[in-house]
Amino acid sequence: MASTEDFKDFEQLLEKFSKVHIPKEEKTFMGICQYPGSRFEEICSRILAFYFNPEEEHGFRHLWFNALNQCIENAEGYNIPQDIKVQLEQHTYSTDESNKRIDIILETADTVYAIENKIGASLYNNLGVYSHHIDNCEVYKDKEKVKIVLTAHTLSPNEKQKAADCGFIEITYKTLFEKVNALSGDYIASGNLNQVAFMFDFMKTLNNKMNFMENKERAEFFSRNKDSVEKMIDQYQKWRQEVLKQKVDAIADLFSEIKRKTNGNWWLWENWDLLVSFNDGTDKKIGIESSFEEVGSNPLAVFKIYITTWGNHNQSLNSWKPYKNAVEAKYNNSYLDEGDSEGGNGRVYLHVAEIDGNKTDEIISKLSECYDFLKDLADKVAKEQ
Repeated sequence: MASTEDFKDFEQLLEKFSKVHIPKEEKTFMGICQYPGSRFEEICSRILAFYFNPEEEHGFRHLWFNALNQCIENAEGYNIPQDIKVQLEQHTYSTDESNKRIDIILETADTVYAIENKIGASLYNNLGVYSHHIDNCEVYKDKEKVKIVLTAHTLSPNEKQKAADCGFIEITYKTLFEKVNALSGDYIASGNLNQVAFMFDFMKTLNNKMNFMENKERAEFFSRNKDSVEKMIDQYQKWRQEVLKQKVDAIADLFSEIKRKTNGNWWLWENWDLLVSFNDGTDKKIGIESSFEEVGSNPLAVFKIYITTWGNHNQSLNSWKPYKNAVEAKYNNSYLDEGDSEGGNGRVYLHVAEIDGNKTDEIISKLSECYDFLKDLADKVAKEQ
């Protein structure tokens, strides 16, 4: 059981957390569609391979290949190659470990680039096998070798040493994107307009992920206060369970009383939401939905009653049409929410009443009035069809 002192500590903890900088992330299309774990890393490798290939239909020509070379020390004066071969997941073979794969290979007439792409995972890969393969592959024997770990997070000291020992250099996505942005004015004017949007969406998605991973202030806060945070979360969850129990118990009493009074087919959703519906199984389904809403520390402060239709935005609006005039005339001072197709809340809600949660008789009376009115109206609508 938490003490008064515990709650004072929780308040101080929340005050400290309110000062932690948490950047607001703008959603991206790629972020919405993101695959978890290594699948996302594979997708990013495919996108990079697409951009590194100047012959692809993006139209950016050598933008990304140029930016990559500008990230490499002493590569400022390189000559733009006429031909670049791009390969994903090239297999490696050695006596130590077989059938490993290098994420991206870029090959020009005089240079081969081996890129290990790291988004979220640690650098667990056997870079020695990759390095041996590139150094000893017959088709690359006369070419300069450039070995790169392209990473969304700064490598740890141990990872840096591991990369260096195997001849790999570290390039962060942040640095690569900075070079792309700096050079883009010379390239994107000739690019495909759709591809320009896709490219910036890709970079924004990775920047969001990097901001999440590199937010050291937040990480340090939770690391320092782990025990207190977990204790507070535990207390919060127990409080939410107590709040829910009070709502469930109160709704159960209303459920019994309103069924007795109206003889209607009322039912409960999740044991805290009281509903009844009419014209089920048709495109004219309509009903009443009601529940308690907490205010401050009182879980049963307000009881809200809505007349509503179901389905997606268009379905809900179509179901509402035959009832609209009569319902709005009856409850002409009530707020009508006709849904938001873009926001995802497609249902129509007429906010019929907000009643003090302690006034059980008034709640039952209003629910009964709504039931009788809507049942008669639904019967009329059904007969007119």
